[in-house]
Amino acid sequence: MAANILGADRPYTPIPSFWTDQYDVKIQAHGLPSPAAELTVAEGDPEEHRFAALYREDGRVTGVLGWNMPKQARVLRQQVLAAQPLAPA
Repeated sequence: MAANILGADRPYTPIPSFWTDQYDVKIQAHGLPSPAAELTVAEGDPEEHRFAALYREDGRVTGVLGWNMPKQARVLRQQVLAAQPLAPA
């Protein structure tokens, strides 16, 4: 968006996300992974009900899921942003 303020004509392409609190569980998701995406735990442990996971497709990070780890999910969101194709200048 800053490039557009400076005169570039780049489309605004936000990363979809949501968060919800379900009783004692905080869930955050960023990106649009498909059902075919590979899911790997990046931090935490699902057995302890606290983890942040990455969805990957074709070598790109397409999504993040945070389960009781909202800060880590927000940090990992940067990997989804970095994997987005750049719009032409």
